[in-house]
Amino acid sequence: MFNSSSQKGFSLIELLMVLVIVGLLAVVAVPSLLRSRAAAEKGATIANLRTIHNNQLTYMSQRGRYARMRELNIYFNNTLGTQIGTSTNARILRGFYYYQSNPTPTDTSLRTQYQIYSYRIDGFFIDTWFILSQDGIVNTIVP
Repeated sequence: MFNSSSQKGFSLIELLMVLVIVGLLAVVAVPSLLRSRAAAEKGATIANLRTIHNNQLTYMSQRGRYARMRELNIYFNNTLGTQIGTSTNARILRGFYYYQSNPTPTDTSLRTQYQIYSYRIDGFFIDTWFILSQDGIVNTIVP
């Protein structure tokens, strides 16, 4: 007979029970964590769009028209994100989201309006898509 005070370690049943409990906690916690992370990213993107709107108003008051994303990023010392592309309407990448002006805004149209698209690409599809216009309202196109 073994004395219980001289036994060391865990039995196989105890170890399996611990693994089952940890596995169940992971099954419950991981999806919730992923949803929370996605919601935080969306919230940060909406906050970035509001900042871009305020920057557009500043640019408009000093230049007499709204800016394209590339112009706005350069005007504010590249603080809006990383520029992707070299065209006048280059995209800006910040976090997991791209920010881009209406595909071909003219200087004339930028005197009265602008649209900024913010989207996240998941694989080959747009996962989330927001639109900001000159009135400062952020609309969600793809949830």
